[in-house]
Amino acid sequence: MKKIIRLGLAFLIISFMVVSFQKFDCAAAVKTINVSKTEASGQDLLAVSHLQKKAPTFQLFSFLKDSPDIIASGTSGTCDWKITADGILTIDKGQLATGTVPYGINDPNDPFTHTGGSNWTENGNIKKIKEVDINPGVSLPKDATAVFANLPIVTEIKGLENLDTSETTNMSHLFDDCYDLISLDLSKFNNSQVTDMSYMFKDCKKLSSLNLNNFNTSQVTNMSGMFYDCYGFTSIDLSDFDTHNVTNMNSMFSGSYALTTLDLSNFNTSRVTDMGAMFSGCSGLKSLNVSKFDTSQVTNMSSMFSNCLALPSINVSNFNTGNVTNMRSMFNSCRTLPSINVNNFNTSKVTDMSSMFAVCSGLISLNLSNFDTSKVTRMYEMFKSCSQLQILDISSFDTRKAADYNHGGWMVNLFDYDTKLWQLKIGKNFEPYVSIGGAGTWPWPPTEFPQVFQDNGLNYITIGNNAQEFQWSEVGTGSPHNPKGKNFNTYVKSVSDSNGRYTVNLRGIKDLIANHDSDEPITLVWNNRPYNASPSLTFTDSSYRNPVISGNPYVYPYAYLPDDSRFCNPESYPALNIYGTLRDEDSSQVTLSYWIDDNSTNKKEVKTVDTTSSNGEKNKTKVNWSFAITDQDDLKALATPKHKGGGHTIHVEARDNGIDGQSQEVFEPVSATFEVPVAENAIVQFKYQNSSNKPLRDSQTLVRGATESNNNYSDGYVYDVKQYVPQYLWGKDKDNNLQRYSLSNYNDLISDNLDWGHIVTYNPSMGNLKSTGGTLREIPLTYVESGTISLEVPNLNFGSYIRQAMPSKCGLNYSVNKQPRLIVKDTTQSYKKYWKLDLSITKFINTKDPSKTLDGIFKYDNTPVDSGSEITIANGSNFRDLNITDCDISKDWYENNSGKQVKLSDYYRGPWLNLQGQRPALGTYQATATWTLKNTPQ
Repeated sequence: MKKIIRLGLAFLIISFMVVSFQKFDCAAAVKTINVSKTEASGQDLLAVSHLQKKAPTFQLFSFLKDSPDIIASGTSGTCDWKITADGILTIDKGQLATGTVPYGINDPNDPFTHTGGSNWTENGNIKKIKEVDINPGVSLPKDATAVFANLPIVTEIKGLENLDTSETTNMSHLFDDCYDLISLDLSKFNNSQVTDMSYMFKDCKKLSSLNLNNFNTSQVTNMSGMFYDCYGFTSIDLSDFDTHNVTNMNSMFSGSYALTTLDLSNFNTSRVTDMGAMFSGCSGLKSLNVSKFDTSQVTNMSSMFSNCLALPSINVSNFNTGNVTNMRSMFNSCRTLPSINVNNFNTSKVTDMSSMFAVCSGLISLNLSNFDTSKVTRMYEMFKSCSQLQILDISSFDTRKAADYNHGGWMVNLFDYDTKLWQLKIGKNFEPYVSIGGAGTWPWPPTEFPQVFQDNGLNYITIGNNAQEFQWSEVGTGSPHNPKGKNFNTYVKSVSDSNGRYTVNLRGIKDLIANHDSDEPITLVWNNRPYNASPSLTFTDSSYRNPVISGNPYVYPYAYLPDDSRFCNPESYPALNIYGTLRDEDSSQVTLSYWIDDNSTNKKEVKTVDTTSSNGEKNKTKVNWSFAITDQDDLKALATPKHKGGGHTIHVEARDNGIDGQSQEVFEPVSATFEVPVAENAIVQFKYQNSSNKPLRDSQTLVRGATESNNNYSDGYVYDVKQYVPQYLWGKDKDNNLQRYSLSNYNDLISDNLDWGHIVTYNPSMGNLKSTGGTLREIPLTYVESGTISLEVPNLNFGSYIRQAMPSKCGLNYSVNKQPRLIVKDTTQSYKKYWKLDLSITKFINTKDPSKTLDGIFKYDNTPVDSGSEITIANGSNFRDLNITDCDISKDWYENNSGKQVKLSDYYRGPWLNLQGQRPALGTYQATATWTLKNTPQ
């Protein structure tokens, strides 16, 4: 036994003495720039090590588990139930009573605003129940409405396999408002009698695992809202569902915005009459196959696909809509749909089409020429915010009832300001304007003039620079791009409108419709002409963010100095990468060429850039491009200083090549040229040494292009001279403390705005670094010792606790004469102490069973510290006296403002443990604290 004790003490002493330093090597920290490579050392030169020490905790605590107190109990039906202090609701055998559908204010920030469910949620118990345990012998009643509803913080329901559901016919709202429930296994449910599953899982917001294998739905008639707002799912397996008796699927998946796929291929919808809002708000859906839906009995399709924001396609071509009366908002906000085929829709009974295609901002064209609208009384905002819609065929539209306000009509604002519509087909029964509240139904003008649009891959632009010049033209015997009919100035400025807005003047178009005797549609287009634009070309750094301008040149960091073989290899010059962005409104392919200086006869074609935008539409965004200059003659020219007249110039030309298949009668190639200067080269070597001329780290040799002013550089390498003349260097002394070296004349050598360029603000002793012409200029920098920084840390002793009821807090447990010491000693005589001290801690691990851990129980001065995170113990201005060298942070743990010792049992300062709410396994736990001193001054 004594031998074991001696070994244990030795282990603790060794653990206490372990000091882990981040390896720091003065010489190794320097990265010398080889002048034949285009690279820079970045912050390596200024790397400052951290001072880090680790200390274990002593024995922490031992637990003896006891039975939690019962805080509530009662009876539901013939079942006794109880709630214990740990938040577990236990239900004993018997038959449960029918619940109440949750109702009240729906506040997503407060899950306790609803009332309802079963009686165990009353008297504030709803805020205490975290888990449900169902014992064997429990059964659901015939009407099981909302039995387990309104349990917003329950994460698990255990014992569902014990639940007898054989007599149940109604499971509506069964798990409604179980917000935090993560998984449910209902594979043992007997649903053979169930007819109503409406809103069964409504607002199970975190439910991500649902086992419905063998789920019998053969008698179910109502599935409305069944998965309403279940946005924890990305997919749901409904392959066992039998829906042949279902008549109501309204809002079945509404609001389940995390769903990405939904396989309903086995659904039998032959008896369904209501599909309103069935997929409304399923904004994450990326695939949905409803092509085999039997919709012959459906009367309501309002909002059926509303807000399916990510759906790339939808096949409704086989929908039988002969009985549908309501299509309001059916496709509202289906923003990614490029097209919708509704050619087979029978709309003869529809009365409401309001917002049917509103905010379908991906639609380019829409053909509704087969729509029967003779009974439609509401078309309000039918095409609102269809911002990309260019071609619309509504030639069959009869809008007379929708335009007759006295008989319930409401056709105001079919369109709005946000439109690119350029071709519109209407018929003789179309009423273009209704005066209701001063609003009009005619398409309002675009927000920008002139407007560019595409038709069959070709680009066109509207004639007219403002709405007053904007003209609709009747195509007549001509074509959409060569109309032969009448022109109409549809928009005129309102004399009474101080904001300069436009009103609709439709007299000419109304007369055109009134005098149109033929059944042939009237095709109206913007008056337009072919369009061609020059490419927009810019140069950037390698991040494609910062543009290159004449004062911010490219740099070829390679010197051609024939008298010094260290700086050139005449047979192999490294490539120079050029970066930029490009946009071309009317071409999908642009060719890039370049030449050096004024030698345009030596133009070299380097690459072709695809300017089609990333979203699949043409030419909407800037495209990043890059290429490498590899021609050795060109590179030699760039590497050779010009001296007189400044550096070299790189010219890049962008020539658009048109769109595949575009007629040359319409398109003529256009080019744009951009030029950027190249900085001249300069060479310097910094030497870092102590007062005895002994090197502290490797010399730093740099080759860089110089300019006539103090500027940064475009290729991502910003050579700020301060970066290479650090005020401090760091090493280690014989005791492994941080040793600081200071550059005494630092402020004399460095100016406030000094960059690597035409450096005339250097101290004259350092020389002018502009274009050395091949001479390597050495600049010695002499550093002297200026103090050390050390760190002393304690082992954290929380004592040993044995509790029948779990303790809530554990503070440090030391005797008065053996207080811990946490001391930072700084002799660098800094004007201000820049360093800060951080603390992190591992998980507390059970010494006998390492698989059992505790996390999130450690606090420092009431601030939680989780495993892997850090907390700042002290920094800069919060030290008591910035002039002292010994900063005893631990002193605050034991003294109040009067210098007297405080009782840690009453007042927790410094590190302590909060064990409240933990349910650990029995045993002793330990952890390791790591103290890190960092951010030392540079």
